[in-house]
Amino acid sequence: MVERYGRPRIRSLLDRTPIQKHFNKEMKDSKTTHAGLLLLRLGALLYDAVLLCAILFAATGLLMTILHKQTPFDTHARLYHIGLLLLCFLFFGYCWTHGGQTLGMKAWKIRLIGSDGSQVGWFQSAIRFIAALLSASAFGLGFLWALFDRQAQCWHDIVSGTKLVRIERLPQTKQPVDSSGKNR
Repeated sequence: MVERYGRPRIRSLLDRTPIQKHFNKEMKDSKTTHAGLLLLRLGALLYDAVLLCAILFAATGLLMTILHKQTPFDTHARLYHIGLLLLCFLFFGYCWTHGGQTLGMKAWKIRLIGSDGSQVGWFQSAIRFIAALLSASAFGLGFLWALFDRQAQCWHDIVSGTKLVRIERLPQTKQPVDSSGKNR
């Protein structure tokens, strides 16, 4: 942390030591059960599915406009499906690598971090995304595994070396106030 004008400032995204300590403390103090954490995951996934559907509809509409009203299913169905899958990966991968939260995860106050507390990279995101597809395609057994795992991790968490942590609120830092009553 670097002091600048009386306010602490985070040096970089990789310098997350105070935040990591907060996440670890929250998980130890949290009363969230395995079933509760699974419900948080599924709630966040539902929120993200709604947002992702809108993104995929927009991408399909754009593609249909480019193809002059010809449906992408007719000519290049495999390419179209691979493109949609790639778009899904880009959505999740970007969110996981830039802050560790999708919009649904922010709403449900959970964050994705590496198993060592570090920020998740693109390689870990790719492994997690592929493993999550396999977890879901196995009739959801990969997600239900969190009910039996000691750390409440799903298959894709275990394979990718990531974990979800519950965050309540980040600790507020008091800013110095000058004589006029304004923050510096």
